[in-house]
Amino acid sequence: MSSMEDKMDNLIRAVFVSDSPLELPEWLTQDDLAAKMPPLPVPRLYQNLPPRFDDMLGRQLDLVSVMEGLNSFHCLLAIEGMGGVGKTTLAIEVAYQCLLEAAFMPNALFDAAVWISAGDRLEQKHWLHEILDTIARVLDYPSVAQLPFAEKHTRINELLHSYQTLVIIDNFDTVVDPDLLTWIQQIPIPSKVLVTSRDTHQLQQARSFHLNGLEGDDALELIRYHARRLKLSTLEGAETKDLLDLVRITRGNPQAIALTMGDLKSSGHSLHQVLHGLRGVGDVLVHLFTRSWAALASSPDAQQVLLAASFFVGSASKEALSAVVAMPNVRLEQALLRLIELSLIEVYDDGGKTLTRYGLHPLTRAFVGTKLKEVPDWEQQARTRWMAWWLSFTKAHGGLDGMEWAQQYDPIEEEWENVQTLCEWCAERDQYETMRALWHSERLLWMTSIYGCWKARLFWLGWLRRAAEKRADKATAIEAMVEQGFTLTQMGDVVAAEKLLRQAWRQHRCVSLSVQAALAEHLVQWHIRTNDVAGAQRWLKRADRLVCQPGLSEAERPRHQLTIKYYYGVMYMAKGDRDRAERHFNEALDGAHKICWQRCVIYVQQFLADIAKGRGLFDKAEGLLKAGLAVAERNKDRRRAAYYKRSLAYLALQQGRRNKTDKQKRLDEMTHWAQQALDGFERLGMQPEVGKLHRLLGHLKVAPSLRSVEDVLQEQTDVGLLVVW
Repeated sequence: MSSMEDKMDNLIRAVFVSDSPLELPEWLTQDDLAAKMPPLPVPRLYQNLPPRFDDMLGRQLDLVSVMEGLNSFHCLLAIEGMGGVGKTTLAIEVAYQCLLEAAFMPNALFDAAVWISAGDRLEQKHWLHEILDTIARVLDYPSVAQLPFAEKHTRINELLHSYQTLVIIDNFDTVVDPDLLTWIQQIPIPSKVLVTSRDTHQLQQARSFHLNGLEGDDALELIRYHARRLKLSTLEGAETKDLLDLVRITRGNPQAIALTMGDLKSSGHSLHQVLHGLRGVGDVLVHLFTRSWAALASSPDAQQVLLAASFFVGSASKEALSAVVAMPNVRLEQALLRLIELSLIEVYDDGGKTLTRYGLHPLTRAFVGTKLKEVPDWEQQARTRWMAWWLSFTKAHGGLDGMEWAQQYDPIEEEWENVQTLCEWCAERDQYETMRALWHSERLLWMTSIYGCWKARLFWLGWLRRAAEKRADKATAIEAMVEQGFTLTQMGDVVAAEKLLRQAWRQHRCVSLSVQAALAEHLVQWHIRTNDVAGAQRWLKRADRLVCQPGLSEAERPRHQLTIKYYYGVMYMAKGDRDRAERHFNEALDGAHKICWQRCVIYVQQFLADIAKGRGLFDKAEGLLKAGLAVAERNKDRRRAAYYKRSLAYLALQQGRRNKTDKQKRLDEMTHWAQQALDGFERLGMQPEVGKLHRLLGHLKVAPSLRSVEDVLQEQTDVGLLVVW
């Protein structure tokens, strides 16, 4: 039998003379060869869990029981118990332990944990669509969320089969969704669902873990913890008998115990007096919430902060709360201390690693929601300040990308759920001006494009376009149309993109010169994407003429000019004129450095690397590609990172052709980069790129066959697949 090197040489020679897909020989798919392939990188930890609580006392046995249940054959599990008993706290801790190596569970049980809290939006009853979208987002497949429901449902099930995922649905008893109930009972193996609920009558197939109130030493430990926290020294030394009376009356409910301790601190009453007031009460929690709210009558600042906290999903920063209630920091601090004292607000602090945030327990959120309805005038004023805060926040962290755009955009990504909630609230109440400001280029437009938030981008721009058309606001409608067309081009939906872009161009004189120039550039991109080089050249000339006209700001003009230079380089690459392409790319590169436009730099660098590769300057090409990839990954430009990885795969293939003694090593490198590029394109739903790479990776059984290596190498000059600005 000939050597592996001879076999590879014969294979490459064979595919070069073949015009049709070539089935690879058996020896190329044997285990010994697969074992030599470089491993994919260690997968990242996928989770969107709330912060852990630092007071999960007395639940160690429950924690172990639920963990063991998740390690069994059961696919649907439920933590049930009365409100405030600690179901959410336990579920959060279970999820963290499942992703880590716990002392009693030496190996992580799951690759990912997806958290959905129905308690944050008690008015919402149907959740399946949102849960599927959340799974797609947490697993980093944003394109899946954009699919029609049936396709999305199928694709999510495939992902849950590939990624061992724990889906946690908190406050499931507030959900009324038969489709969701069916889905969770058929969760694909090896993934599992964990729900928290006050009852499990509709979860007949679930393995249930009933959470009782704390008893004995566990309950006493929790009481003494709160006594130390609130500096209730008399209670720390109280007789065990009196403390056990508190446990009995509250039924060991941790939330009721915390509220009672807050009442003790606030009222200054003795334990006997407080307990006397609780005897004979039907619903202890409602009684305690009502007493706590009454205790805040003398602290209207605290009441307002509590009401404002309900505007935020999950949690809010101190700065955001301050803006909504419009009070100076000293008063805000006092109000927060009062709420913490009464156990009405949750404090999320990870030891100073991030800023402290504040949130509401689901039961507190439900109670506060009833109080909010009693003060409509205050809510209207506070909502106005809330909207203004988010406009200010997104303007500070949005807009055009700078040198290190992840540092600029990450704060918005971290608050994305709150930003989405703002959009939903504004859309429901027809807050057109706020939505128009949010989806302006100085706020969300560029961040959502670069970070791949394409579903939200298309959806809200569609809402804005329709709302603008109703108001005869042509300029806004056309701008939204332009940006929708741009995103659809990025996604490879060139038919829908063309319709929008051409419709916008027919009315282009109704918009600013900057939008006209951007529209012409998007049409250049569309023609390149469809391999119509002549059409791209015509639109480049139009774009060039527009940019030369007066009316562009000093910030806008250089970016438009550099975009046009970049596209001229791309066009000449498509024509095979690498010298003229290189000249335009170098001019664009110099200009991008001058205005500190890092993203333009790495887009140009990729083409310069391809030019160097075509000239046999492999070391130079590899240096440019790896440097650009580092910037793209650091700044979360997933599209560009995927393109860079694909270029590295093609570079390895070409290096293998030039150096026959190094074919296996280069094939391994090609496989490594191509697999990573394919993963990136699949996550973003960029189907043309996915199809090309599937053919390239056919020999690894990702697809049934491998097209001619010559065809694969030709894709390096298939500019329609390389250009995404």
